[in-house]
Amino acid sequence: SFHLLLRSVSPDAPPFHKGLAVLQDGDVQVVHPHHFLYEGYAQGDVKSAVYGSLFDGVFDGHIYLSDGSSFMVERMSKYASNKASNFSYHSVISFDNQV
Repeated sequence: SFHLLLRSVSPDAPPFHKGLAVLQDGDVQVVHPHHFLYEGYAQGDVKSAVYGSLFDGVFDGHIYLSDGSSFMVERMSKYASNKASNFSYHSVISFDNQV
């Protein structure tokens, strides 16, 4: 298991413009990346790097450890044929080189 220490990305940090907006279903939506994008490191490995998003309390992103190993964390719902399925876990973690 991983214990991640995360902080939201700075609203002033690149690569996002402060006025970022996207067109979704014909409507312009203002996007605030610092509301859902996070960065940090794995506890006990201060030279590691973690980047991803957090929605509904579930992390989705990448973990890069200082030993060179890297992992992808994805929501289990991406793999469910029935989105209403009730799983005993919320994420799938795989080695990046297995994807």
